[in-house]
Amino acid sequence: MRRISLIAISAALTLACVASAQVIAQAEYFIDTDPGVGQATPAAITPGVNPTFGFRIPAGVSPGLHKLVVRYRETNSYWSGADGRFFFELPLPTVAFQALLVTDLQYWFDSNAPVTVDVTDGAAVAYATRVSTTGLLPGLHRFYFRWRDNTGVWSAGDAKYFFIVGSQPSPEVPQTLTAAEYFINYDPGPGNGVPLVPDDGVWDEPVETTTDTLANIPSGSYWVGIRYRDQFGRWSATEQDTLFVGPLLTIRFAGNDVTLDWLTGLSTTQNYIYRGSTSSGSYTLIDSTSAHTYTDPGILNTNSRGYYYVRDRTSSGAFSAFRWPPPPAVTPR
Repeated sequence: MRRISLIAISAALTLACVASAQVIAQAEYFIDTDPGVGQATPAAITPGVNPTFGFRIPAGVSPGLHKLVVRYRETNSYWSGADGRFFFELPLPTVAFQALLVTDLQYWFDSNAPVTVDVTDGAAVAYATRVSTTGLLPGLHRFYFRWRDNTGVWSAGDAKYFFIVGSQPSPEVPQTLTAAEYFINYDPGPGNGVPLVPDDGVWDEPVETTTDTLANIPSGSYWVGIRYRDQFGRWSATEQDTLFVGPLLTIRFAGNDVTLDWLTGLSTTQNYIYRGSTSSGSYTLIDSTSAHTYTDPGILNTNSRGYYYVRDRTSSGAFSAFRWPPPPAVTPR
């Protein structure tokens, strides 16, 4: 089926030297090429001061950009100037349209396994059911769903957020912390982070102190999240902050030479050495190396004081993709 374009035209002619309004008696149009005044295709209008008319783009117009031009004649036989508008004609489809049917749907919570439902096949399907949230902890969750057609192709998943409110404690009941967890660069969801242990060994107070130590984190920028759970099973909102892990740099002297040594992450492929005359001033890139040491020869002959820093680059040319806890195993869907 070819595309049909409907175009509505409105016209008005006025002459400043004439006191009475002119009446539009005739209209004509052409596409691209002007056959001459009065020789174009007539347009059916009702004579009037400001007539309107509509028409279809005629068959046979080639695909591509075209110009539709309209002009008008008033009752005293004066023609207006031509008024043009551009339009684009789309080509006819090269393959037959295939009507698709919805055959299945899937839904799931967060990263849980999906539930597949065989629905009655149809071009438009409405499905309603009550989905149990048993097993979901209080807090923010995501509900996903998607559809599959009769060719076996799944739609993109659509997600909706919802919040589960835990049981409300009595105002007289003091709240006690029962758990805490943190994560780095990726939020696995409440209850799935790295557990924290309070310094006294037991979660049983409204206020607890907890510490943790991480080693062998690659250098780079990270964001960290932490949250707490009370005795009613409710998780707090996640508190977030950022941190930067840089290479450990040491400096030693030998004669007039300065030697730098540093440690970086395992994924580092290139290190860049910068030097400045003040700690807060501008630094200049002086060299780069894949090694973990660099000697600035004879620098003490010309500089009595200097400042250095080393910047590393990973094999991907960016920050490392470190995250903690590590990502869960992905189950194909």
